[in-house]
Amino acid sequence: MRKKLVLVIFIILTAVLVLAVIGKDYLSEPQDKSSAARLVIPRSGQEEADKDVEAADLSGDSMLGSLIPLRSDEILLKDVLTADYDGDSYEDQIAVIKNSEDSYIHLLIGLYNAAQQRYDRTAVIATRVTQAKSFSCVCMDLTGDHHNALVYQGLLENGNSVLQAYLIKKNGTSYMLERIADLEGNGSIFVQQTERNESYERSLAKGASFPIWVYTSDESKPDSTDQIQTSYRWNAKERKYVQAEKVRVAGSRIEAKELAGIQDGTVATFANFLEGLWYKTENASGTMHYLFFDYAGRQIIFFIDGNAEVYNWLNASLHYRGMSVSTTNLEIENLQRQVNVSLFSTDQIRVNITDNVRMTIGEDTTWNGNYKKMKFSDLYAKQGDANAKDPLVARLESCQWTAGDGTAVSFSGGSYTASGDSVQDSGAYAQLLAGGNVFIEFRSDTASPFFRGAYRAASSVSADGTDAERIVLQPYVIKADRTFAADNHPIVLSAVQSAQ
Repeated sequence: MRKKLVLVIFIILTAVLVLAVIGKDYLSEPQDKSSAARLVIPRSGQEEADKDVEAADLSGDSMLGSLIPLRSDEILLKDVLTADYDGDSYEDQIAVIKNSEDSYIHLLIGLYNAAQQRYDRTAVIATRVTQAKSFSCVCMDLTGDHHNALVYQGLLENGNSVLQAYLIKKNGTSYMLERIADLEGNGSIFVQQTERNESYERSLAKGASFPIWVYTSDESKPDSTDQIQTSYRWNAKERKYVQAEKVRVAGSRIEAKELAGIQDGTVATFANFLEGLWYKTENASGTMHYLFFDYAGRQIIFFIDGNAEVYNWLNASLHYRGMSVSTTNLEIENLQRQVNVSLFSTDQIRVNITDNVRMTIGEDTTWNGNYKKMKFSDLYAKQGDANAKDPLVARLESCQWTAGDGTAVSFSGGSYTASGDSVQDSGAYAQLLAGGNVFIEFRSDTASPFFRGAYRAASSVSADGTDAERIVLQPYVIKADRTFAADNHPIVLSAVQSAQ
């Protein structure tokens, strides 16, 4: 009897333990939990125009986790943007996310709470962009009052480009999101980042606001290839960007048939059109800017003053009469650059750069402008017979010469020597025809050359009454699209002995 009683008590205790476990798992009240940020690559059912262009911008070691608490149905799409958004000198975070409610990309703004030492969920902006490949966002001082604005761009489902900009208005501990720009067009949209004065850079004064340009087709003429360029400028009274200027670009400047061939709806065709070297047509500083598009190698190279910056080509998305390319610096992955290219004619493009450095350094906006395809035949004429020499070059090789400081110089068969009290130099020279003019280009074999670079030769008669024959070598700078005299002093050579 006692054994049966012990067995019954054991069964009852076992049943109670089982009910307790079941009640904990199934009968407890569910809690809404915030999940840690995690990075995922969204999958789209749509086939891309170019299957070889992958979503490389959604992978890599540079991805940063969000410190803003995310809900369980939110996923992080891209690396988090950090910037002081509310002007309290603390860096805030902006996360690019998607949730289960819709297919649009959202911007989650997390302002840093210094008292609680955490990021508070402050606002969520529902964009109208669905594809992460075409989406980009930056923080920049659009209005020039040292207050960062959040600017996002992307492509809508109908193929149009969209740009929206927001400011945070702070009133004590409360915040209000203020939309200052809402622009859309079937062409490219870009912010024209102009240089600001030194007082602005030192936070001593306000700077000029950045205008925003929108390129669209002429809807009143569906069959026309005309472009409408509209600029929007900051209006402080209305607290938003308003239309300031509208310019029409005649379609006659764009060859319709060739344009249609370049823009057949695939990234590869447009990228192959860009393949090669382009030079900037307007250079206010006098410094030439070059872009080299290497689609096969997935790189864009920026050349200036003999220096090259290499950016890896991550992905590209097409828009009306152009393409937007996301890139990242080859050496510093935090340096990201959005390259927006618009087709202006069959040999000319408009390039607009948006840098997202995520560092406390200034941005170089001098790359923005019009570029033409490099055609070396436009500058360098055919040399023809290799033995055909310019008369002045032949004359230099016919006798000995002396420079103004007494240096003896001789030329023979592509080699030269220069010997004097302060110089002992030798090297090679070659005749060069550029821009319709003849130049002599020198390359020294020594560390202290007498001749440096290229020179343009001209004959001269001495002014001292000796009637000695003289040849003036004027230093020149040869660029891709032009040649001009350098600031260096010319070298005057006087004939010593004529050839027999």
